[in-house]
Amino acid sequence: MLPLLWLLVALGGALLAASLRDWLPYLVGGVLASALAIWVLVSTLWPSRPNRNCPKCHREGLVKIRRSQAGVRCELCDFRDDTMHVAYLDDW
Repeated sequence: MLPLLWLLVALGGALLAASLRDWLPYLVGGVLASALAIWVLVSTLWPSRPNRNCPKCHREGLVKIRRSQAGVRCELCDFRDDTMHVAYLDDW
């Protein structure tokens, strides 16, 4: 039953493409350009957030030991790692 359904979907897509053959490149190009524009806007305007979850207590308590250097500690437990790096934690 499922292969028959896929065959009908493919047949419907082929008929739609044949009936819109003059407009199909413009439609596909417009969809691709719109998707690219939306992707760029979301990627640049979405705020970045660091993962502040502690690996030991699993709560949000990680802070940098020294700004712009590797190393984090947890304010909520005794976790400390001098080599761990958390992206965007300096800006938080």
